[in-house]
Amino acid sequence: MARVLIVHASKRGGTSEIAESIGRRLSERGAAVDVVPANRAHRFRDYDAVVVGSALYGGRWRHAAVRALRKLTHLSQPPPVWLFHSGPLDELANEPQPLPGRVFDLAHDLGDPQVTTFGGRLAPDTHGFIAKAMVRNGKAGDWRDQGAISAFADEIADSLVPTP
Repeated sequence: MARVLIVHASKRGGTSEIAESIGRRLSERGAAVDVVPANRAHRFRDYDAVVVGSALYGGRWRHAAVRALRKLTHLSQPPPVWLFHSGPLDELANEPQPLPGRVFDLAHDLGDPQVTTFGGRLAPDTHGFIAKAMVRNGKAGDWRDQGAISAFADEIADSLVPTP
């Protein structure tokens, strides 16, 4: 049974929910999964694979997710890594978004793992100046595609867990 660590960094909880969905799907496929916030991630070498996800704000990853990636690059033999980010709140919700510069460099150091973009979620009653402005501009709603999230998890499972 493959052991998978899913590390996430979220601001408003939507990315955490994606990480939990990926974890559930991988568990259904036979993997032993731990889902943890990026600021509590450690002992990467105890896992057969690592998934790192971050909320994407203004084209940037959350600092905790970047730190987790940096820790992975310091391993002499890092496990296979998959990356995802979430955040677009419009028709581009599931279109590939580029990795921020530093994240791109760290990903390259890890062998250029697959990167997947998922739409984000913005509650209509959210707080914060920028978030409220986004709500006024019609960006509120849940732009996440559960089918795409499951497909991403299935790709990981297919590479790690033999299908019966």
